[in-house]
Amino acid sequence: MRRIRGMRRSGERRRTEIPTWMVSTAGMESSARLKRPASMGISAPIFSLPILVFLLGLVIGAPLWAEPVSQNGSGQQDSTVGESALGANPGSSSPKRALKFSALTDSTAEGAWVPGYGEKERGTYGFEQFGNIRLEAPLRDRGTVFLALNVQAASGTRVSSLQQGSPALRMGKGYASAVELERLYYRLESESADWEAGLLRIPFGFGQAWRPTDFLNPPNPLTPDARPRGVLGTVYTFYPSDLSLFRFFASAGEDPTRVNGAGGVGGILAELHEPAFSVQGWYSLQAPSRGKERPDHRFGFSCKWDGEVAFVLDALYTLEGDAIATGNWYDRNWNPLRGLQATAGIDGSWGDFVALLQYLYNGPGVLDSGDSLANLYDTSGGDWRSLPPASRAVRVDVPVKELNRKNYLYGSLLYRLNDYTNLTLNGTVNLDDGSWVPAVFISHEPFQGFTLQATLRVFLDPDLWGTGPAGELGPLHTGRRGDFVVKVQVRF
Repeated sequence: MRRIRGMRRSGERRRTEIPTWMVSTAGMESSARLKRPASMGISAPIFSLPILVFLLGLVIGAPLWAEPVSQNGSGQQDSTVGESALGANPGSSSPKRALKFSALTDSTAEGAWVPGYGEKERGTYGFEQFGNIRLEAPLRDRGTVFLALNVQAASGTRVSSLQQGSPALRMGKGYASAVELERLYYRLESESADWEAGLLRIPFGFGQAWRPTDFLNPPNPLTPDARPRGVLGTVYTFYPSDLSLFRFFASAGEDPTRVNGAGGVGGILAELHEPAFSVQGWYSLQAPSRGKERPDHRFGFSCKWDGEVAFVLDALYTLEGDAIATGNWYDRNWNPLRGLQATAGIDGSWGDFVALLQYLYNGPGVLDSGDSLANLYDTSGGDWRSLPPASRAVRVDVPVKELNRKNYLYGSLLYRLNDYTNLTLNGTVNLDDGSWVPAVFISHEPFQGFTLQATLRVFLDPDLWGTGPAGELGPLHTGRRGDFVVKVQVRF
């Protein structure tokens, strides 16, 4: 088994792991990017990218994954036709692999204080029960089938987050519930190559709190509990040495109802690991999606230097085909910085302390220096300051996202009180408008597999002190002045 393979399974990275308690949540709802209307035609080469990668793994990889076949005393091959596909290969001397099952469940209670928006301010509450079930089934000697399900039930304030992630929400008496397929894919392995296909995670980059290169599932410290969604795709990975790999990847577009390949992604990645550093570079091509006429090109670069203090650089550059051709970027002129998202961060540990500091430059943020938050909303729907977030009319002609300004900073400091208890102070800061979200987090594990967590957050901006306008991370825009969350997690 190649050494690098143990570091780079789906969703796993060779980097300093940042515990969940080191990041804060801002309770901000994500909004999908809305495209301006336009005609669209998909060229055959772009449409065929997922098919080409699938065939690459099937044709080139087939001899690599062929199982060894023993011969009987007469020189004829022993037949294994009709035997179960699960379990050990009778013609192989390797031990039988067992079926693996794992699960976790979270019980969450949340209380929040919200602005009144012209009425009396009030307190809100919510409850949620979450379960994640995982299954790994061996496929003879060379493969594994993976299955993961999310099961959720919620009430009160937790229902809104449930609706975002699970459109097929079932409303019952006292609670709303949803069941979501999180992963369903198989992996075939050899000494020099892997092939994966199905609903899976395709990870990129080594970033910590922010990781722009992970464009299919970008993490955000404002929502650290969000589980990375899978994509329908296929990945073929070749290992030329123990410390390097080449990867061909492809995935379907975001809109599952499109039949012309709209939004499909395909690309190639190279990665190298050395004792002191790791580096990754990749290129991808995305077919025009709804509202676009030309494909988008993405270039990713991520590197990490390991040591007592680790340094990480993670950068994504996007060339939007329509913007390059027309010179216009939605309602304004295009410039080279529009396509750049980059982070630089350091993290390290000293005794019982673990610290992380990371800066994010968000070039695609629609709000330039001096722009008001009002530029995110349709004025015909009323003044956004007098409306709760769910009632605001978001503009459809600009790409409104979770982060809409240019410069952000995240920092956290964890202190290990003992082997079972951690205390963390962290905060996310919008450097452009001065709004920020400080948080205090405590985690205690009385015994293995059972964890108690509590988080207290406050949403602040210059508007609170009368020194400036409302900020992106402030109480008026996020819809919260503060909240307190208690969670019990059980793993088995």
